[in-house]
Amino acid sequence: MELDDRKIIILKTIIKNYLETGEPVGSRTISKYSGLNLSSATIRNEMSDLEEMGYIIQPHTSAGRIPSDKGYRFYVDSIMQESDLFLFTSVAEGTPHVVLEAVGNNLPVLCFDTCGQGDCVNDKVGIKIELSNPKQSICEFAGILNELEANRNKLQEMADNCKARQQELSWESKAKQMVELYQKTLNSFQQ
Repeated sequence: MELDDRKIIILKTIIKNYLETGEPVGSRTISKYSGLNLSSATIRNEMSDLEEMGYIIQPHTSAGRIPSDKGYRFYVDSIMQESDLFLFTSVAEGTPHVVLEAVGNNLPVLCFDTCGQGDCVNDKVGIKIELSNPKQSICEFAGILNELEANRNKLQEMADNCKARQQELSWESKAKQMVELYQKTLNSFQQ
């Protein structure tokens, strides 16, 4: 079974509606908000397929459907793939997981130079600003966004560099660096 365009529209409609209401989503709601001109029976069949594929679940027999972890993962990935830039303004995030995900999706990053983002984002894949007062930060973010909008080539160049940066930050690459450092240390003691 394949995740075709119709299933994607239905899945996104379920997720958006569920995020807004917190309630399981039924075929009637999908018919109303998806823009698809399908019968309730067809929508239920598509929902059944999505459930079988693991994108949605039915909390109990008479309920509509809710997104599964796999469904949310698809939704977040599709949003990232439709984006031009990942704007990350958190100053409290202790680990840069979302920044790594953005780079992994070839999405340049604009963030503060704090909390680990500084180690992940270099000038090839993004832009970092120093942490300052809120008004100055807003002005700096806005200025950079305007600059990138005017220079789409720079934005594309950063996106193109994301794959190489992802490789540099991979566990395999880090392990290789550690082995090289270990060998260098051993060699210095042997001399």
